[in-house]
Amino acid sequence: MKFNLGIPMRFGGQGAYASGDTDAADGKYQTFDPLYPTPHYQFGIADMTSLRNLTGAGVDYTIWFTQDFSLKMEVWYAMRSTGADSWYALGGTANASSALGGERELYKEADVTINYKPRDFLTFQAGYAYAMRGAAMNLANKTGDYQFGYFMSAFTF
Repeated sequence: MKFNLGIPMRFGGQGAYASGDTDAADGKYQTFDPLYPTPHYQFGIADMTSLRNLTGAGVDYTIWFTQDFSLKMEVWYAMRSTGADSWYALGGTANASSALGGERELYKEADVTINYKPRDFLTFQAGYAYAMRGAAMNLANKTGDYQFGYFMSAFTF
């Protein structure tokens, strides 16, 4: 939803569901197998999980200070779709579901991204993510909070 209170703003939300296998011993493969495993930008910039056995949602707020300068803030929540299937890391590697027990919560994440375009051919972006690992990730020995920051530029010709 876009609105303007003197400067343009946008509030948005999204959710996704990728199935997981409900019984690994029944000979049926039910885990969603994506063409591209990364849900980068769909489930946070920290890249905590792959788009397999994943249910989650996020909300975001963007403000444009000028046409070429914006700030975006996002919050994400992700969990395993089924506790019987694994947690899949970014590249699709499975962490054994038996080690995770029935825990489904993967993480909560907050992101901030700044975009600046000083010229038609030049853009800059900086971002920061803070992720709090949930019970399932803690059982997979991925304990503690995770932080990620970056700066990038692009030259278009």
